Amino acid sequence: MMKTPRLLCFLALGFLLALVSCSKPPARDDKIEARNDAEFEQWLSNHRDVIPANERKEIDEARQQLRYKVMTARPGLMSDAFAEALYAEINGRTVDEVLATSYDLQIERVEVELKNYAPMLARLETDSAKGYLTEDQKEAIATNLRQLREKIAQREEDLKRLNARRAELPSSPAPTS
Repeated sequence: MMKTPRLLCFLALGFLLALVSCSKPPARDDKIEARNDAEFEQWLSNHRDVIPANERKEIDEARQQLRYKVMTARPGLMSDAFAEALYAEINGRTVDEVLATSYDLQIERVEVELKNYAPMLARLETDSAKGYLTEDQKEAIATNLRQLREKIAQREEDLKRLNARRAELPSSPAPTS
């Protein structure tokens, strides 16, 4: 009679060990399951062995980019509605999909910024050619022109870096709203 409880205990232990050993370990291509910051942090923590620290930082930056997207698309949202909109962009996507979306957003912003510099650059170049300017005006325009060219060169470098990193990721992210 005493052997039955002991046998049941061993069977239960064996079942638990089988269940634990059969559970799938976290993988990089797992879909993110998060509907708020706490769940997102928990998901990241559960995947810390398959997502290196430098990429976790990149994922945080991606979340910031998506926050900015939601904030500009839907200004004035209360915090709960904001979190819901943000995590609608993240939940159910892989890390690579979230990163790709983030890089697409950043690339688009830098391209727009560079296009917006074109008229300023043209105006400064035109103004610098005017012969009736005082020396102070010429110097101010030359300084502004140099600073703008430096800023454009920096943003073009940023764009190259963003495009290079984006090329390393899957070609098409999941559609976002």
